[in-house]
Amino acid sequence: MSDNGPACRHVVHTIIRLRSLDGSEKLYSLGELIGYDGASIRRSIGCNKPETWESVKFGYEKTYNQKTRRFDIYSTGPIGNEIKYLLEFNSQNFDRLFEKTWDGKNPYFKPNRRKSNKRVTLIVKDEQSGTTVEIFWQSIEISIELMKTKSFDELFTGSYLPLAVRKRERDSLQDY
Repeated sequence: MSDNGPACRHVVHTIIRLRSLDGSEKLYSLGELIGYDGASIRRSIGCNKPETWESVKFGYEKTYNQKTRRFDIYSTGPIGNEIKYLLEFNSQNFDRLFEKTWDGKNPYFKPNRRKSNKRVTLIVKDEQSGTTVEIFWQSIEISIELMKTKSFDELFTGSYLPLAVRKRERDSLQDY
């Protein structure tokens, strides 16, 4: 590669700050792996939520054994999955994810044309309701500072926006 970097890179398009059911805040990303094959043809594959893993939950059945006078516990098999998040929300973890976004300097690893107008999308998501809110105000630098410093509730409700902007957005939503 022209920048002497790795031939395959994880490029982050979206950073999501999640408030989980227990009230803790986590981070994860959506993006893609981009690289070049032996014939110098660009190849990409989606790489969503690499900061998570799935834990399988198993069901159990208890039966009393008259012979041994103890309870025997038997697995009834898998009953569901639970997503585990590896990154807690803090400024350092956010910066680690943001370093993987396209910085505009390397022409070999630019995002697709439909995503070229933004460097990264910042989202807050409430796991309980499933509602997502995009965070953007004036510039990406200001948006990043808001994402790192403001509380989840301030970002989720939009209270960081001036009152006139919030009123205009509320009125535009009522038109639908």
